Amino acid sequence: MNSIKWTDEMDSLLGSKQDRLVAEILKLSPITIFKRRKLLNIQPYRDHIKLDQKTIDMLGTVSDAKISRIAGASTYLIRNRRIKLGRPPLKLGGPFPSPLRKEDRNKEIHRMRDEGWTLQAIADHFHVTRQNIHHIIQRGY
Repeated sequence: MNSIKWTDEMDSLLGSKQDRLVAEILKLSPITIFKRRKLLNIQPYRDHIKLDQKTIDMLGTVSDAKISRIAGASTYLIRNRRIKLGRPPLKLGGPFPSPLRKEDRNKEIHRMRDEGWTLQAIADHFHVTRQNIHHIIQRGY
């Protein structure tokens, strides 16, 4: 087992950023960072990001993970803000079922893909997962 020689500089990063970011900087696993932080009784980093109104309006209509990528905040922060505002999470498969029949929807998906839409963009449009779109295109329906 490879023992890590922790320096004061490495320890100073603990709790200053999300564990996964510290792990990337130090080229260590996030669990290693977590364990070291816990051993030294260092509290985890908490986001102090102010969300703009456009981002707040997306809560509950877009997945928490997608909003966290857009806003540059943790999924934890986004989830907690959504809950605090009393908004339910986005349900994949959608709160907005497609008004198209299945065959028409699949034709539309193929048309969009032929026009250069990404799988994720099509999935977001129909409120389904990217994998659902991938299967529809691969199976040819």
